[in-house]
This record gives sequence, C-alpha cells and structure tokens, in this order.
Amino acid sequence: MRRALSVCVVAALWPSVGVADQLAVSLDQPVYESAHTVDLRVVDGVATYKVRREFVNPGTRSDQAILEIDLPYGAAATGLRIKARDRWYEGELMEREKAAALYREMTGMGPYRPKDPALLSWAWADKLYLQVFPVMPGQVSTVEYTLTAPTRYANGRTWVSYPRVDATATT
Repeated sequence: MRRALSVCVVAALWPSVGVADQLAVSLDQPVYESAHTVDLRVVDGVATYKVRREFVNPGTRSDQAILEIDLPYGAAATGLRIKARDRWYEGELMEREKAAALYREMTGMGPYRPKDPALLSWAWADKLYLQVFPVMPGQVSTVEYTLTAPTRYANGRTWVSYPRVDATATT
C-alpha cells in the first residue's frame, strides 16, 4: 500500500537560523535570514523536505550569504533552485570543483557575464554549505533546496527529524 503524508512546517518567520545553522557574509553587510519554511512530504517511508530560505540585506552594497546547514538525520541534498524576480532557476548536480569554478565565473570572477547563482555543497555527512550571491541592498534573495531522508516507523507512527530552530537566536 502506498502511503502519502503532506505537512507544511513553518520553522521560523523572523530573523533567525537553526540552532547550529551559521550565517556568514563576505563583505560585512548586515544580511540576515528573514524566512525559513519547510514543506514536508512522506511517501513509502521516505521524507522529502522542500526548504525555502530568504535572505535580506538592509546594507548599502551587495553581499554574499554563506549558510552552514545542519541536515536531518540521514538526509541528502537532491535539488536546488534560486528565484530571480518572478522566475525560478533549477540547479544542476555536478562535481564539487566544477561547481565551485562555475560559481566563481557566474559571480563575475570569470570570463562570463555575472549572474545570480547559488551553490550548495557538502561540508560533511550531516552538513551542507549554501552560498548565495548577490544579496542586493534592500532586496530579498530566495533559495529553495530539496532534502531526501529515510523515516523511522515505531508504534504505529512515522517519525521524521529536522534540526531544531531557536526562535530567540539572531544573526
């Protein structure tokens, strides 16, 4: 029997990040995370998390947001997309060095016309790095990534995990 469960979890709607999520910037602008939402779907014992993160820059110049992300237990990143105005652009899975080189080129450090990319890379088995550039002054940059993880079934219930978000934390 195929089981499906769809849940929307709003992790935070104020400037905060998860307990262990760490937000950094490249040029010391006051970039912060303004929204962090999770749409969770469970099918046949597999959890799919669609995680949307929004970054705001009230500073005076563009900056890069760099987010260290703690993953749910056993999760793997399986998708990435970034929003530019009203259009979403899908990411492509590729080898780490190739992706890093393409990111440098797309941010104006290479021979190609600068674009607004995001780079999602593994930091460790339970941690990712997300880089978003540029986060323009007075604007919102929106990124969405997909995580896939196994669930746990015990006593008639399906269990999933997600790193705890501390509503009192600020960047």
